[in-house]
Amino acid sequence: MGFSDAVAAALGRYATFRGRARRAEYWWFVLFTVGTSLIGSALDMLFGFDEVGVFGTLFALALLVPGIAVLVRRLHDIDRSGWSALALFLPPALAALVGVAAGGELGIAVGFAVTLALYGTAIYFLTRPGTAGPNRFGDDPKATPQPWGTTARNSGL
Repeated sequence: MGFSDAVAAALGRYATFRGRARRAEYWWFVLFTVGTSLIGSALDMLFGFDEVGVFGTLFALALLVPGIAVLVRRLHDIDRSGWSALALFLPPALAALVGVAAGGELGIAVGFAVTLALYGTAIYFLTRPGTAGPNRFGDDPKATPQPWGTTARNSGL
């Protein structure tokens, strides 16, 4: 699955929280999101919206729902509930807030270290291969012909 196929698949299932998403679909969509964020920031600077970030905010809001949906489907692929996304991403955010609230260099350093460790755990789960064959969330997307025309098992990821 290439970049355009992955982005088309993620945006084509804009708010679909059922089913499974391959690693390629998830990570290519993450790259697309980072790219649109950079473009939004560049447009904000070009048009003088440095303080407000109008374009960056609009792009982020437009990609929020499909980003969460592809994350949930990616977790389904490794046979985890979509609710486990809260367990992966809420603690790092709280650790960062606690570190900043604690103040001082030590509080910020501890908050940063905990945040880094927890995000490392999230990346570990999101880079794991999906469950081979069907699981409780659906058929294996690598074995299933995809609607955009490729058979996933033959594409390398």
